Amino acid sequence: MNKKLIVISLIIIILGGVGYFVFKGSGNKQTKIIKESTSLPSSSSLSSGQEMTLEEVYRGFKQPEVGDWAEWRVLSDGKEVKTKYVYVGEKVIDGKQAYGFEFSAKFQGKDVASQIWYDKENFTPLKYAVKFNQEVYCLPLNYYENEGEEPQVETPEEYTPEQIKEKFNFKIGTYTTSSGKTIKVVKVYKSDQEVWLSSEIPFGIVKLIDSGEVKTELIDFGTGVTPQISYSEIQNCKTFSLPFNLGF
Repeated sequence: MNKKLIVISLIIIILGGVGYFVFKGSGNKQTKIIKESTSLPSSSSLSSGQEMTLEEVYRGFKQPEVGDWAEWRVLSDGKEVKTKYVYVGEKVIDGKQAYGFEFSAKFQGKDVASQIWYDKENFTPLKYAVKFNQEVYCLPLNYYENEGEEPQVETPEEYTPEQIKEKFNFKIGTYTTSSGKTIKVVKVYKSDQEVWLSSEIPFGIVKLIDSGEVKTELIDFGTGVTPQISYSEIQNCKTFSLPFNLGF
């Protein structure tokens, strides 16, 4: 397979993985506004064995540090995939302050890293690149459009503790990952969606349940991952464009 075909195949695989992270904080569905619930979960669902207030459990999204990561199991179109995001940090990209995230996949038995950078001010994509065989390619930003909301550094306005208390029913509980880590969560009820949030993990999202079906679920999280694409490489990535439309 020549280099061009490798990159084309790679784009198909990477884009397929990106689209699977389904965190629709607001989405196109109308959100039903509900007053705060006074009922809390039974003591058996709380790690302390006692009822806790929202403020004791949740203070908004954790401010991530470079190398913080989280991995989710995601169900989309009947397929289950794993999506892992690493926080790359805050840098100047194309003259603007930006947040960077790195995610990875397997291609021909090799690790393939991708990075997406967002404008810090309005969270719009600024640069998208992929690394394969030690080469870093810039990809067109329109390939990253309409993918839903990605993990965020800042707490979305509707998921601040104040907004949760004002607008939604919620419950306090705990969640244990398949890797054996237990965290405190707030379960937010929105129309036919249920969103579990935590201040103990990067990017805040623990679980998303849509119409009774689990769509996104935290598998593991941690710290200390070194990004595979350096700042110099993202700044000097090679331009790559396709001569035809792949339908993304």
